[in-house]
Amino acid sequence: MKKNFYLLLSLLVLISSCSKDNDDEAVPSDICYISGVTLGVVRRVVQTTLPNGRDTLIGSSYNAGLFPMTINQREMTIENRDSLLYGTRLDALLMTVNYKGSVVAYRDAEADTTEEWTKYSTSDSLNLTKPIHLYVLSEDGNSKRIYTLKVNVHRQEGDSVSWTRVDSIGPFASSVEKSMAIPPVAMRSAIVNGKLVVLVKNEENFIVTATRSDKTAEGKWTFSNPELPPTTDVESLRQQGNDLYVSTSDGVIYTSSDAQQWTELVSAQAGLKLAAVTEKWLYALTADGLYRTSRTEPGEWQAEMLDDDAGRLPTLSLSSRYFVHENGYRYLQLVGACEGVADSTAVVWSKVWDDDEDEATTEWVYFNPSPDNKYLCPALQHLSVFSYDGRGVALGGASIEGRGSHKPLDLMFVTNDQGVTWKADNSLHLPAGLQAGDGPVTAIADEDHFIWIVTQQEVWRGRLNRLGFARR
Repeated sequence: MKKNFYLLLSLLVLISSCSKDNDDEAVPSDICYISGVTLGVVRRVVQTTLPNGRDTLIGSSYNAGLFPMTINQREMTIENRDSLLYGTRLDALLMTVNYKGSVVAYRDAEADTTEEWTKYSTSDSLNLTKPIHLYVLSEDGNSKRIYTLKVNVHRQEGDSVSWTRVDSIGPFASSVEKSMAIPPVAMRSAIVNGKLVVLVKNEENFIVTATRSDKTAEGKWTFSNPELPPTTDVESLRQQGNDLYVSTSDGVIYTSSDAQQWTELVSAQAGLKLAAVTEKWLYALTADGLYRTSRTEPGEWQAEMLDDDAGRLPTLSLSSRYFVHENGYRYLQLVGACEGVADSTAVVWSKVWDDDEDEATTEWVYFNPSPDNKYLCPALQHLSVFSYDGRGVALGGASIEGRGSHKPLDLMFVTNDQGVTWKADNSLHLPAGLQAGDGPVTAIADEDHFIWIVTQQEVWRGRLNRLGFARR
């Protein structure tokens, strides 16, 4: 029920004047402030697409009290720094106000000064779609404070990816210098000094480095010819920090810190193919197994311990992922296809260690495909595997010839169990309208949580919305 707030003030003055002037009685305080605001249960409605393609609305509720309201006593503002979930309804919301004083009232913050105040009650269902004012009055009626309360709600679905087609990669097919007139046959991307870098090779073994000037949609491409031989295996490109490594078909490993100037790090060794890199070691495949050598001072190659036949190691469309799990364990994984077999799925090898273990003595474990596991990573051309949002992501071109029916970039596969299962995920979806074509593809995630997908035709950039939400 609405009451003019002057009536509330008059009532307090009357009570004060009727009280006896007795030292034994409490003296009304002139203190007034709001000490806490807690939101109640709220409704949420979001639109989703059913498997049959129809859009529908899904309703739910949750406790908004899990999103703390911050009170700025100097600025007299109250708001939640962590916004409520996308789709939250604020038209009828309960909240609890803790305060010091005699009474609290509220009204629309945009109302004029003649608008009546409504006395606050914990049972009031408030419309908080717009800011409101909270008026708190001291016990003696001589002090007051007026706070502005605002409830923030995310404007995007947190567990959904927003994609932007930032530009075309057309210059790979016909650059200004006409240096890449033949379409590329291999690409691999990296993030170097905050910039997206793509190493490209065409059918004539001509190699180009494409560097994007900026991560925004306004970024421009520049092209250069790196100091790499035509035998370079572009898809062997690996990265550790800002250091890049790549191997050649005759077993030479080169390194660079800018993707432009390359120096020979490991001399030729027949059959050697760079597989993975960590802080300490370079890992490479040879005809008879998996080996390692020092990353900073490479020397003799030492055989790695395998728990299964080395013939099961992946050599086609090979990708690797090195990451630290939230539990502190370090993982190094190899994902790719085996030669000489017709399996439609990729194979996964992994080694795990922590700070109390020696990476060099940790055994590699082969993830033996189980007949009960229907969610194995497919054997794809130009496979890219990277970490994102605490999970592993895999995507690539079409199925390796004769090993499946996947089309280029038809799905993004996600593992939540460190590589055992790989499933399509509703939250990590590919952009609508993506033109993959039949050429090579490459993908990577940067430090700002953007996923970059580069094809011969175009470049896309996307991010889970919640990973880009700013805290106030």
